[in-house]
Amino acid sequence: NLALLKGLWLSRNTLTGTIPTELGELSSLSFIRIGNNNLVGTIPESLGSLSKLFEIILSHNNINGTIPSSFDHLDALKKLRLDNNMISSTVSEKICGFFVIIVLAADCAGVDPKVSCSCCTECY
Repeated sequence: NLALLKGLWLSRNTLTGTIPTELGELSSLSFIRIGNNNLVGTIPESLGSLSKLFEIILSHNNINGTIPSSFDHLDALKKLRLDNNMISSTVSEKICGFFVIIVLAADCAGVDPKVSCSCCTECY
């Protein structure tokens, strides 16, 4: 019943478990900041339905899997931090083509990067 919630800032709270798929039902969300916790599992596809979302910070967790294809529909996205997780994926050309990406951080550095990214602004 948080239909009017604009932002979710729960970074550095030692949260455990998975990212709830129900977050995708909070249609007014403009930012999700849940970095620096102990979250596991994959990124829910449902987050891609949040059309007002301009910032997603998931860095410094234990998230695995891939970047959901539904993120290709996040046209308002300006900041995406996925670094320091176990995500193994390619950042789509659609995400790279968004008008202005201020920050796109992923584990795309090193000899064997986990994430392939042609437009990342920060590689770890």
